Amino acid sequence: SGFLGSDNSGNSVSKAPTISTTAALASSGGFYPITATGGTSANYAFVYQKGVMTVESFAGLYEVLLKAGSPLRPVAKLELTVAASSKAFTGKLTTPKETAPISLTGSLITSPGAETASGSATVKKGTNTYLVTFTLPLSGDFEATASVNTVPFATATDGKKTLILTTGQVLTYVGTHTAVLDLAVPLTTSLPFPEGTGHALVTIDAKGVLKMAGKLADGTGFTASLPADNSTDPGYRLFAQPYLPARTESYVGGFFSLTPHPDLTGRRLVKFSDAQNLVWAKAARTLDTSYRAGFGILETRLTLDPWQAPAPKKGAILAITLADRLGLTGPANAFAVQHSSTGSISQGSLPTSLTLNASTNAVTVTAPVTTPANVTKWKTTLTPATGALTGSFVVTDTVAAPTTANPSATKAVTRTVNFTGVLRQPPSTDLDGLIGSGHFLLPALPGALPNEIRSGEIRFELP
Repeated sequence: SGFLGSDNSGNSVSKAPTISTTAALASSGGFYPITATGGTSANYAFVYQKGVMTVESFAGLYEVLLKAGSPLRPVAKLELTVAASSKAFTGKLTTPKETAPISLTGSLITSPGAETASGSATVKKGTNTYLVTFTLPLSGDFEATASVNTVPFATATDGKKTLILTTGQVLTYVGTHTAVLDLAVPLTTSLPFPEGTGHALVTIDAKGVLKMAGKLADGTGFTASLPADNSTDPGYRLFAQPYLPARTESYVGGFFSLTPHPDLTGRRLVKFSDAQNLVWAKAARTLDTSYRAGFGILETRLTLDPWQAPAPKKGAILAITLADRLGLTGPANAFAVQHSSTGSISQGSLPTSLTLNASTNAVTVTAPVTTPANVTKWKTTLTPATGALTGSFVVTDTVAAPTTANPSATKAVTRTVNFTGVLRQPPSTDLDGLIGSGHFLLPALPGALPNEIRSGEIRFELP
């Protein structure tokens, strides 16, 4: 640019500049310099401007929960890693039909005009042949389909690219949390199912990765490590198989996203009213100590709250106790406790009211008043640093114990019932007063059928 009068590049430039860039066909996504050199002209001096070549790329990590059924619910998880060249991918398909994820690999076919990349992979696993196909856009959600033995069994249209932090980006929602998996609702079963609540301790690290360790309401432990997606409200896709390797067709999974906390600037949560539901399925297994018939598919709702540990006195700033964090008031820091039915004659003796010692965090039973005091030997230990809770109680019942001399004789039988759960620090908008939730595992009475451990709910609530 910059010619005068009737001059132009054709009559004024004796040698055109050479334009070049360091970008090549195999270059990964990013920005590359455009440079110009070597132009000559009798009447003009060249001023070379620096340019930028933008190479758009599909490289990165992608995730999606594949769904099926009516209504649609998660039945598998697809994870993809696209190479820097955008020409190849690896990945894995996690499905309840298999005891291990299915490894995927293949090539990508890119369409520059449509700004999409498509891929597929076929894997034979035992008697099953799996086919996974997907189409990735440069921006927006991606689509995927999974088939087994040529029959499609799950699809998705809401796949996401996972979060890639920009230089200097700092996430505000990192930290510890407690999660509650609320009372399950049966979707496809009439079989007995756990009546307690699941729970987990959760941490989110500086890269947005959410790590979860907890227990389902039947006492089965589970863990997960989930990357955040790149949405404004970060989303996570859970698909865990805690019953492996003992059985297939068993899992817990679902999508949930975090929303801004109403009280803690920058922190995020999942409210019960957000309706972030997970599905939970357990297949039958005769060797199980609980719910050995399985229970089909259940639905449980996730609640996730930031957890702030108590803080010591610092200068003129007063100490913040666990009682303060839980919103307890009054000199005794009283709160209520509820237990679902145990079927025991001891049910009426289980505690209904507790107090928390602000100095030692010891919990004392205050009601009902029994003789001897706390006849069920109810006790709990709270962990202020994480919000975890554990405990136990004892129920006593009378069972038949006939003898030759006395066919109608009975005897007292005691059962120790252990429980686990988490505490909550609910937001100011939460009106149900729930500050702790978990489940107890009740052993069967001797000789009872079925001879299985049964789950029940335990709740801590503001008075």
